[in-house]
Amino acid sequence: MTKREQQRCSNTRNRKTSPAARLKFYVLIGIAVVIVCTGFFVAAGQHFWSMDYGIKNSRLRKQLDDLETEKRRLLLSREVSVSPGQVKQAAKRLGITGLNGKLRSLPRSSRHRPIAHLPRRRSRIRSRPSRSIPL
Repeated sequence: MTKREQQRCSNTRNRKTSPAARLKFYVLIGIAVVIVCTGFFVAAGQHFWSMDYGIKNSRLRKQLDDLETEKRRLLLSREVSVSPGQVKQAAKRLGITGLNGKLRSLPRSSRHRPIAHLPRRRSRIRSRPSRSIPL
């Protein structure tokens, strides 16, 4: 036998594997395919989750912009409503003007105290009704 024939025989011997070894190889390939497919599904799930998160985020940003616009509008309307001209017009509508046409002012003591510091009227709370007619 020549060297070439000996080489050819040794290669064929290595290629002949037992069925148990082939089964092991196929199981290993199957596990690798399952892992790769699972990775693709996990990546797809994360992709769609991030898309949903982005949509919710943009919706909340739009709502925030709308609320800030509404806040600016309300602050402007409050400033306009407490302007001296508007206060005088409201007082005339409610009939709070004095004899000479000027606004009547509040007494000095209550004008400078905040509402929270005004004395509160305390009422007595009864747990059961009082009996007025004796039994």
